[in-house]
Amino acid sequence: VICGILVCCLTAGCVSPGKSISAYESEDYERTSYRAAGFSNTICVAADNVLLDPIKADSSLHAAGLFSLNENKVLYSYNIHKKLYPASTTKILTALIALKYGNLSDTVTISQNATTFPAGASLCHVREGDTITLEELLYGLLLPSGNDAAVAIAEHISGSVEEFAKLMNSEAYRIGATNTHFVNPH
Repeated sequence: VICGILVCCLTAGCVSPGKSISAYESEDYERTSYRAAGFSNTICVAADNVLLDPIKADSSLHAAGLFSLNENKVLYSYNIHKKLYPASTTKILTALIALKYGNLSDTVTISQNATTFPAGASLCHVREGDTITLEELLYGLLLPSGNDAAVAIAEHISGSVEEFAKLMNSEAYRIGATNTHFVNPH
């Protein structure tokens, strides 16, 4: 009998008589259900791949989606729920945060950390000790997709790449990108 009661409590939870736990009381409600409901009214969502040619998928794509917003219909989807590195699209959020929290005329001094990248990295080629405006760094971030500019912006706005990544995740969540996680500005 005690084992049966224990199993019931573990699977059903312990709640005062006459009280039930609602989704509003759940710790994750604010992060998931509520936010998703607000954004899901006007978007198209595909559970699985929706292919134009049902016989084969384009194997050159990592993932792709094509949506008719007028019809709220998914026209094509391939691996749209697969977790992928966002590559340089990350820099769009970096730019958004720079514009939100910085001033274009701010002067930024480039650190050694902002200039240390492996060979072949996408850079705008700033050098340690350079002083450059935030506006110019945004050009270096978005035009040649400069990882060095991204780190300089992160350090300027938040003091470190790690703190900037926290700000990125907070901002992504705020605008509805609830299934993303950033670890750096590039």
